[in-house]
Amino acid sequence: MPEDPFYLKLLERLGFNTTKMRWRLYRIEQKAQQVARAGPIPASMQWVKYAHKTCTKCGALNDGAAKTCTRCERRLPSMLVNRIMRTIGVIVPANAPAVTYGFLGVTITLFLIQAAFGGIQSALKGDEATVLVLGALAPGHNVLGGDWWRMFAFGLSHFGIAHIVFNSMALTQLGPLAEDQLGRKRMLVLLTVSQLGAALATVYWYSGTVSMTAGASGVVCGLLGFGIELFYQMGERFNAYRRQLVQWAVFIVLFGLFMGANNAAHIGGGIAGMIPAWIIGSKRRHHPIEETLWEWAFWICAILWAAVLVNIGISMVGNMDVLLGAVE
Repeated sequence: MPEDPFYLKLLERLGFNTTKMRWRLYRIEQKAQQVARAGPIPASMQWVKYAHKTCTKCGALNDGAAKTCTRCERRLPSMLVNRIMRTIGVIVPANAPAVTYGFLGVTITLFLIQAAFGGIQSALKGDEATVLVLGALAPGHNVLGGDWWRMFAFGLSHFGIAHIVFNSMALTQLGPLAEDQLGRKRMLVLLTVSQLGAALATVYWYSGTVSMTAGASGVVCGLLGFGIELFYQMGERFNAYRRQLVQWAVFIVLFGLFMGANNAAHIGGGIAGMIPAWIIGSKRRHHPIEETLWEWAFWICAILWAAVLVNIGISMVGNMDVLLGAVE
């Protein structure tokens, strides 16, 4: 260790224990020397300076200027896109349930916007005017016309803190398990199909009424339906797991009956969630075109959700007087 600075010697003569301070100074000096050797970029981020591209299909290392992979001849992205993809890979690891947490992140963001405009009252119980602006579904309205996006957006908005906490807990329990089985692309399809099933059942059951609905419970029930059907396809060894999910689904329906919740969305989402599980777990011979169909389904769902988010933004801008009125 280097010679102690004057103030440390002084503190030591005054009776202070300077051992911890010595070690802290030593660590700071070591870090400074490491930065001097490697530069200001941490070791975990040194890939930013790499002049090569890694093919995402076959893993081959290619020159930075290469347009196609030398091994599999797949088209390579530009260096800028390559670095962006690497950054995303560092932030979101390959095994992380990105779709589940992305969906959850959007719902939390919308709830924070709702609380910011509606105040504590809206955060606790939900203000109908604010939630409607943020995408709540009123089945009696024209959902097949200009309000089509509400059939998906209502799964992102919630009535109060208890509502979003319950659904968020269920999503964090079920979502990562389903995404681990499906992968990110198929997981997005499952969420979309579940939400669509919940919306269609809601519109059918509550058509002609003025009731308003919101919440991700239809998606939660879709995850339950997916698990129930998948465990059924996997045989008797998984009957215990399937029974647990069935019990959870029954509890949600009974809770909906007592609380006056939207059981149509619960049942519709659950049935819709069984469809991807049936396709994946079926004993039928898989057709070669199946992967292509899943790929197309993923991009359709991604574009659909992007359009939904855009429409939520348009609704907020167009109804700013309602949101500001909620603040007052």
